[in-house]
This record gives sequence, C-alpha cells and structure tokens, in this order.
Amino acid sequence: MRAGSAADCPGVGCTTGCAQVAGAPASAAFQTFPTFPSFFAELDMRSSKIPSHAPRTTALLRRATQGLALATVLGLAGLSQGAWAHAHAVSSEPAAQATVEAPKSVRVTFDSVLEGALSKLSVVDAQGKPVTQTKSELDAARKTLTLSLPALPAGDYQVNWTAVASDGHRTQGRFKFTVK
Repeated sequence: MRAGSAADCPGVGCTTGCAQVAGAPASAAFQTFPTFPSFFAELDMRSSKIPSHAPRTTALLRRATQGLALATVLGLAGLSQGAWAHAHAVSSEPAAQATVEAPKSVRVTFDSVLEGALSKLSVVDAQGKPVTQTKSELDAARKTLTLSLPALPAGDYQVNWTAVASDGHRTQGRFKFTVK
C-alpha cells in the first residue's frame, strides 16, 4: 500500500492510496483496502468451466408447458361436451316476468330432446300452493312441455320446471309471471 499526500488526492473515489477521506483533514490518516484480490477471481462463477445444462432444461420445460397446454385444451373441450348434454329452456309462454291475461296453459321449450317420464312442469300461486294437479305433456318433437291450467285469478304465479335430457342429465329452473 502506498500512502499519498492530501495534495495528490483527487477526492472521493480516490485510487491513489492516500490517507485523505472526503471532508476529513489531511492529517487524518487511515489505511485504504486493497482492490478485489486476484484469488477471488477464481471463484467468480461467470467464468465457470462447468458445462451448462440450460439448453436441455429449457427444451424440457418447453415440452412440459406444451403438454400442460394440450391437456388443458382437451379437458376444457371435454367439459363443454358435458355441458351440451343438459337441456336448457329457450322460450316460454307466458314469458318470464310477463303480465298477461289468465293463460289456458304454460309452455316451456328446451334446446334438447327430453325424457317425458322424468321431465315436468308445475305452477304455484303466491302462497306456494299448486294451481293444478294435472301432469305436463311432452310434444311429439320431445322438446316442449305443456301444462294445462284452470282459470287463474289475478295474482303472481311461479312456473317450476324439471328437464331431464335423453342422456339422463337433469336441469331445473323457475320463472314468474303475473295475471292481471
């Protein structure tokens, strides 16, 4: 280590090895530390001689990611196939939330073929009492359920339906209408 004089010191970041510290008087002497020793250079991992497995690892990760993506797509496609098997109501008479004159029947049409013995309609009044004991009927196309009604007085009514698709999947729903 060489110690220089304060006059030789350029200031902060000085590499001359002087004893001057920025803001310290020239008489304040201390020893400066050596720069990065050469024996640490051998430990520097950037110059490692160890062979890298990064290309092989990257390829494996890429293949795993592609496999997961494919499995996800196939899984979602399978789930959507299952959802298509359910029968969903596509229209009704009277329409949901409609205010109508007393209807003679209630009709709900579905997007899938139904099992007549397991599918049904019922209508209840505002107190939850059934307005008829008549069973609903399925049309020839097996997509529309119809329930004949007695003369209904003014008030709120709820239609409850259960639809069982031809493959056995069951869905349920309800809607309300008002008789004026």
